[in-house]
Amino acid sequence: NYHFDAKPELYQASQIGPDYIKYYQNSPKIGTLMLAPVNVNGFYVGFIGTDSVDKESWGKEDLDLLVAFAELFGNAVLQIDVVDQQENYIRFFKDLFRLNTETSLGIEPHELYKQAASILKKYFSFDKLTFAFLNRDQSSELTIEYVEGSEADYTIGHEISIHKGVWEPLIKEKLPVLIRDYDKSNVEFRFQPEDLKIIPFQSAIGIPVSPSSREGGGILMESFKTDNYTKQDVNTLALFGRNFTEILNRLTVYQSMKDLAMIDGLTGIYNHRAFKERLQIEIERSRRYNTSLTLLILDLDKFKRINDTYGHLNGDYVLKKCANIIRGSVRTVDTVARYGGEEFAVILINSDKKSCLNTAERICKNIHTFLFEKDGMTEHMSVSIGMSEYPGDGDNLQSLISSADMAMYRAKRAGGNQVMLYEKES
Repeated sequence: NYHFDAKPELYQASQIGPDYIKYYQNSPKIGTLMLAPVNVNGFYVGFIGTDSVDKESWGKEDLDLLVAFAELFGNAVLQIDVVDQQENYIRFFKDLFRLNTETSLGIEPHELYKQAASILKKYFSFDKLTFAFLNRDQSSELTIEYVEGSEADYTIGHEISIHKGVWEPLIKEKLPVLIRDYDKSNVEFRFQPEDLKIIPFQSAIGIPVSPSSREGGGILMESFKTDNYTKQDVNTLALFGRNFTEILNRLTVYQSMKDLAMIDGLTGIYNHRAFKERLQIEIERSRRYNTSLTLLILDLDKFKRINDTYGHLNGDYVLKKCANIIRGSVRTVDTVARYGGEEFAVILINSDKKSCLNTAERICKNIHTFLFEKDGMTEHMSVSIGMSEYPGDGDNLQSLISSADMAMYRAKRAGGNQVMLYEKES
């Protein structure tokens, strides 16, 4: 029972019963015993004990000496702990500095998240790490953009409900979160209602990430253990979050400048160069996560007659309107580009070509039903669309474009104003 009431003690042989000392399998012969507690920073952590086979070997002065030694020992342990903690902080700041100074401006978000996660893993213990940001189309939900840890749970691409969940204070109030025990908190769920019943996460720590150029988001770490995080952890993670936010801001400014050089001046959508770069990125992402994507190549039917009959200004008007119609017919996560002349391209992510057929047909119908009116011109236009799918119709950029091109020319030969799916020649 010494650990429950730790204080300096001096025992003589007559005070030591046969079952008093539990630390030995076979109790030794003891004539005198001294015990002094060891405290570190005010907390009891153990004791120092001395024993002798001789009776009445030591007195109160000896016990006072042992107590003084125990205090010195406790202070030494504290100093070692402080030094270790300071060295840990120094390593953390060095890693944070490297992330700030050595991150390439052209880095992909996934790779940045991966580098950030590698730092957090060194200084925090977690069973799951999640990076999530608000959907641009839906301010009440987040989309997971990076995950590390437990795989039997939500992953990249899954959406997170905010109201009454653990993410609400991060997003709505821009406040950090410290949950020592989910069961004793007022949080109703983690990512989706009732998910606390499925995965046994116990504690969590999170901070908001609010770059100036995009919707808000946050970083959340979770553990299967209760009380796995402290207020000091919150402060450390908040420091990391501020630096990470600044990195995101720099990358966004760089991307904005880059985008200006990759936007088609006439239509306001991506140009040919940007299209190829985006397609290569999406192919690599699809390869990494074993998903599919669909490519559309679109060519306006008999466009030359517009320029020949009404002039190039009216032709430019038709191209701009068609770009707007195409962009308004797809999701915001999809890429729309001017491929060249009167040709356009659309990259539909996380989709196979059969599931995208309705989208392509909607574009075809929307263009055909629109009345193009300008300076005496009143015309209807039509478009031929070819579709190919990664990886089935092409596992690299050139083969995927070639397959969509072939399907588009089939649509043209069939009379235009229609959609054709690429089919391999038998």
